[in-house]
Amino acid sequence: MEQAVSTETVINFTIADADTVNTSFTNNATTGARISITSDNPNLILPSDAATAIGGSAGARTLTIKHQPNITGVANVTVTISDGTNTNTYPFKVTVLPSPSYYWDILAGSAAGTGTFANGTGTSAGFKAPQNMVMDPDGNLIVSDTGNFRIRKVTPQGLVTTLVGSGVDGYNLLSAGGSANVNKADPLQTIIAGMQNCTVAPNRDIYFTDVWTPSTSSNVVRLRATRWDPTANSGAGAYGVTVTVDENPGFLSGMMVTPDNLSLIYYTGTEIRKYNLATRTTTSIAGSSTVSGTADGTGSSALFTGISGISFDSNNDILVNQANNEIRKVTLQGVVTTINPNLTGTSSRANVLPLPNGAYLRSIGNNALQYSANGDSATIAGSTTAGTAVGLNLNATFNVVSGLVAGSGDLIYLLSSTANNIRYSTAYPTLLNPGAQSTNMNTRLAFNSADFSQLGAVANAVDSNNNPLPITLTLSAQYGTLDFNPVQAPSGVTTVTFAPGNRSVTLTGNETAIKTYLLNFGYTPDAGYVNANSSGGALASGAVAPDVLSMSVTTAKNPPKQRSTSRSPMAIPWRQRSRTTPVPAHGSPLAATTRT
Repeated sequence: MEQAVSTETVINFTIADADTVNTSFTNNATTGARISITSDNPNLILPSDAATAIGGSAGARTLTIKHQPNITGVANVTVTISDGTNTNTYPFKVTVLPSPSYYWDILAGSAAGTGTFANGTGTSAGFKAPQNMVMDPDGNLIVSDTGNFRIRKVTPQGLVTTLVGSGVDGYNLLSAGGSANVNKADPLQTIIAGMQNCTVAPNRDIYFTDVWTPSTSSNVVRLRATRWDPTANSGAGAYGVTVTVDENPGFLSGMMVTPDNLSLIYYTGTEIRKYNLATRTTTSIAGSSTVSGTADGTGSSALFTGISGISFDSNNDILVNQANNEIRKVTLQGVVTTINPNLTGTSSRANVLPLPNGAYLRSIGNNALQYSANGDSATIAGSTTAGTAVGLNLNATFNVVSGLVAGSGDLIYLLSSTANNIRYSTAYPTLLNPGAQSTNMNTRLAFNSADFSQLGAVANAVDSNNNPLPITLTLSAQYGTLDFNPVQAPSGVTTVTFAPGNRSVTLTGNETAIKTYLLNFGYTPDAGYVNANSSGGALASGAVAPDVLSMSVTTAKNPPKQRSTSRSPMAIPWRQRSRTTPVPAHGSPLAATTRT
């Protein structure tokens, strides 16, 4: 998936000229002075929707382009403006792609949401009120297990061990300097108080903050570090002594170590700051400590509102999750730009996660995940209700999302704090096919469209007179049966040949006739199988076995074009949006922008 919605370069048109006033044009008429639109993809944009897309009157016309829910593909839309004699047409293209599907399983921690302490693998391991999660340079997750007064390591296989912390509650431990009684040469003997968060440097040092009460003052935040030491012989492996970096640096919310290992990046509600680890001094990168807002700019000229999380992208720029439903980008030099405005939902305390396809994932309302690109967004997992359910997309539930981390490929890790577990998922493959895209075991899946280009195999070859050439189409399934409902093949379909067991079918004949016949096509997976990834592997831990539906198309001029098409559970559609664009009066251009 490249992006959610794409359009060609904006087009400009006017609705009147010197001979015809704009009040003379009739919306959706077929003769006379008129404005109308047509679409070449009636599956994506219904004729009934196209017929009523023009609204308004005189110089206050509107153009509203709406696509069907759960439908993906491309539509070439033509706007026609005619005064009855002279006609102008303005073509543009609407592309709708699906947001991905995710199956959310448990990597480690409680399946029931219970807070416990245990090292182990998968659900045999226990966390208690973990607050944040980051990834170390080796691909392991480092978790601030606040309720257990420990810092934990989780491997990609779900093995949980303890790196720092004895488990002793050090919050009310009183001493003059504090650090003498809590820092130990063995990290497993180190005493942690009310831990706020932790992070890992590129050199593998672990930094964490905790809140404690010295005998001479009220609560203070302390910055500490457990040093990476390959020669250490401790129970925590290659980690050694814990030291206090700063007795009272203040809250270092969302702290991240810069690529040079020299500083921490953190945020307040309205400002991005940098803490120098050597000098123990703080400087402002962007924003203001006293003024909130949404202005882009550099340094203090840029403003933020309600920052709820930060993260680095692949360029080491800072991504900011903002409470007013914007995603902002901040360079280390303090240049701030808004990269995803006008999102829906209310951001929660987790960071923004950039995805390989250029989209973004963030938590909203504490318990849900939002997928966004180019200002459009969809809730793809979780809901307003907290829970611990494993499942696909909105069937999965979370309880306070407080961390998102990218693994290898499209693997995503999610920390569900109040559920006391770590979830993981990879994006299900999706089929760019208008219509239904999912089915249960032993349940027939019917195709609602038969556009070869959308199915990934383009024929459309023609002879020297521009007549379409006959084609041979083969559809096959590994663990399912195919059918045509049953419906007799129409004229133009020369042969229909099923293999034994109806595992595959081959059709020959006219491309248009075959497309029409495919509207009756159905696929039923065998018991114990569902549509799944193109390699034939299981979609997720605990998922039933997969199947793959494949298609090849051959024409007289073209060699076979084959695509193994993953039949996955339905992609969550983009939030349907009808964008109404004003049509100007005589002489004024219109930038016709379509968004779905």
